[in-house]
Amino acid sequence: MIHNPSPLLIDATVLATDRLILRAPETRDFDAYAAFRASDRSTFIGGPLNRAAAWRAFATDLGHWLLHGYGMFSVIERDTAAQVGMAGFWNPEGWLEPELGWTLFDGFEGRGFAQEAALRLRAFAYGTLGWTTLTSVIAPGNARSIALAERLGARRERDWTSPAGSPALIFRHPSPEAIAA
Repeated sequence: MIHNPSPLLIDATVLATDRLILRAPETRDFDAYAAFRASDRSTFIGGPLNRAAAWRAFATDLGHWLLHGYGMFSVIERDTAAQVGMAGFWNPEGWLEPELGWTLFDGFEGRGFAQEAALRLRAFAYGTLGWTTLTSVIAPGNARSIALAERLGARRERDWTSPAGSPALIFRHPSPEAIAA
């Protein structure tokens, strides 16, 4: 079932932090995306992928925006205009509910970009979109993402098997009320 609680124009939503711009993916982002999807860094999200398969995954990310009105954002460093990764919301067919997810491209980890993007996106989800809950679906063994989810206040809720048959850990983020307290 397609669920679109808050229609947005794909190019209308641009979010910002002190160091980052978060915007819908554009064709010019594909080379950095393809390089990431070809690397071992993409193992936890179904990679590595060859360029043709990366293109299909990129098109899926764009299609998610059209079907749901939200999706994964390209994360751009303000100072350099470099694409540092992807972060945003993911809720494909068979998912339990919208997920807040993130991934950083090679060379950009360890600088706080994922946390900065995730905090801005969570505020957007709870404020502008009016959502009351978020999860993060993390592959077992992805220690860096687990640590970030915990720094964001998310707590491991349960184990899950994705519709593709992949084991996953569900982390529940604090509610808007818990964050405001």
